Amino acid sequence: MHKLTGTLGLAAVLVFVVTFVVLGALTPDFQFVNDYISKLGSRGQPYADWWNTIGFGIVGVAFAAFGFLFGLCVRDRVLSFCLMVAGLGFAMAAVPTDFNEQHDVLSKAHHAAICFGLAGWCFGLARMTRAGSTDEFSRTMATYTITLSLLPMIAMGGGISEEPVAHRLVMLVVLTWVLVNSLILLLAKDRTGVAGNA
Repeated sequence: MHKLTGTLGLAAVLVFVVTFVVLGALTPDFQFVNDYISKLGSRGQPYADWWNTIGFGIVGVAFAAFGFLFGLCVRDRVLSFCLMVAGLGFAMAAVPTDFNEQHDVLSKAHHAAICFGLAGWCFGLARMTRAGSTDEFSRTMATYTITLSLLPMIAMGGGISEEPVAHRLVMLVVLTWVLVNSLILLLAKDRTGVAGNA
């Protein structure tokens, strides 16, 4: 199960990054730093269907499967559920938004899906920080990760950072956490648990 989980996580990160870079480069006027990731799949964009299907849909389902199995690897069903919810929220963001009509039903559904996914992510990592949940390294990494996930949003709320940049930083933190844990699962000699103690 560890190898499967690690492979799923690694594949999800790689597919997301490649799809983002390729479709971002092909989409006219898309700015990698200053535009929302959702712009790639918004109405009127030339590769919206591709992005929503692969970048949000397939990657989100892969994240959900990774999260579900990761929770099982550390013998925590609640964590498994939370991380699965995070992935499903990301997948549901495939509902295209309309930047010209933010009050459109589909735009609201898109934003709700993102919030749904972020909630699952925060609850999952918060659970990992509790004493005895996993090994010390995993708890420490979860603590730093959830802090780094929230800092860009706090900076955005304080007017220090633009909203698209804050979202991009949160996504970077999420991808890094998934990547690191996937590599741990794939490379760990002790297959009894994550980081050799779960």
